[in-house]
Amino acid sequence: MKTISLAAGSMSATLCVPSLSEGIYRGTRFDHSGIFQSVDFEGHSYVSPWYDSYDAYCHDAVCGPSEEFSQIGYDCKEKDSTFLKIGVGVLRSIAKEYDRFHLYDVIDFGKRSLTIKRDEALFGQELSFEDYSYCYFKKISIFENGTFTIEHTLKNTGSKVLSFDFYNHNFFVLDGAQTGVATRFSFPFTTFGTWRTLYDSVHLTDNGIEFLRDLQKGETVFMGDLRAREELDGYSFRLENLQRKLSVEVSSQSKMDFAVFWSNYRVSCLEPYTHFDIVPRSSASWTILYRLGLHH
Repeated sequence: MKTISLAAGSMSATLCVPSLSEGIYRGTRFDHSGIFQSVDFEGHSYVSPWYDSYDAYCHDAVCGPSEEFSQIGYDCKEKDSTFLKIGVGVLRSIAKEYDRFHLYDVIDFGKRSLTIKRDEALFGQELSFEDYSYCYFKKISIFENGTFTIEHTLKNTGSKVLSFDFYNHNFFVLDGAQTGVATRFSFPFTTFGTWRTLYDSVHLTDNGIEFLRDLQKGETVFMGDLRAREELDGYSFRLENLQRKLSVEVSSQSKMDFAVFWSNYRVSCLEPYTHFDIVPRSSASWTILYRLGLHH
């Protein structure tokens, strides 16, 4: 299983090389470009495995910033038809509604490229599928000051509109700390949303999420419609562990249509969603900035 090591001062990151035969991640949910294994800064860990057991084909055997593009051209009425997942490839459908947790057969992984420098990695994927065709690049760069960026460029080279939702799951684990009263999310906007059920472990504040007690193994919390009351040009949020005095600040100029919040006892994730409609012969570019903090 091949990995890439990036370094800049006391900042380091380990990324996975996309491969259907040797890749650390071989599932069909997340973009295979730029799968993280670790991120460390000034002797502290910000990204590490959070799952209890590992399987390369498991839908969420990923760490840190993990990105998914929604399916394109999926037809559940036609058995063994094909559809598209940007960052993964052309997949074979089944006679059921699309399920992001299902492991689909990969028909075409696309033409892949990878350029590596000391402090950055550029992943490329070119793919053609019926009337859909695209050229996709993702560049991950790390910096000595404890920041890193994920830059995306997606060019539509086909004859149909590329219409999809994009989000980043943000599986951060701060020095191995588990989810609980020391876990805090804060937003520079007023939030509202609906919890999946009535929880005694977590609540939504005017501008954040707080845990009322530590989560236990087997527990999860979920909100599928977290939104801002204000009209936003971009989004940002901050995850911190008050006990470990570590934080991650995330920001992007992309519009946040809504966010999903999910957490178990090992990891706590905010997932901002953005919708894209890229017409033929045009492209879209967007960047996510991460700032790692250590508070003495």
